[in-house]
Amino acid sequence: MALGFGALVALALVRVGPVYLEYYTVEKAVESAAHSLRGPGREAAERALVHQFQVNEFSGVHVRDIKVLRRGRGLVYVIDYTQRTPYLGNMGFWMHFHATVPIPRPER
Repeated sequence: MALGFGALVALALVRVGPVYLEYYTVEKAVESAAHSLRGPGREAAERALVHQFQVNEFSGVHVRDIKVLRRGRGLVYVIDYTQRTPYLGNMGFWMHFHATVPIPRPER
């Protein structure tokens, strides 16, 4: 019984692990885009983001899942997407990821 339960937990970790690793990679890529901006403004932030996604080639996340929004006097990237992964038979995991990455203001 314990061996069967352990096998189910191990299978769940095998299915969910890569999805979480991809999320952390996406978050690091967005942080890298925030720090590599070449100019001020939303257009520059979007170009930096597209460049990072072209370099990394993510499978389950798209550039359209990340928005550039104004918060207060600055801009932020908002990561917001859902990913599903199969588990066993017709069961699976549904995961929602949400994070906010501030974009540093350019120094004058």
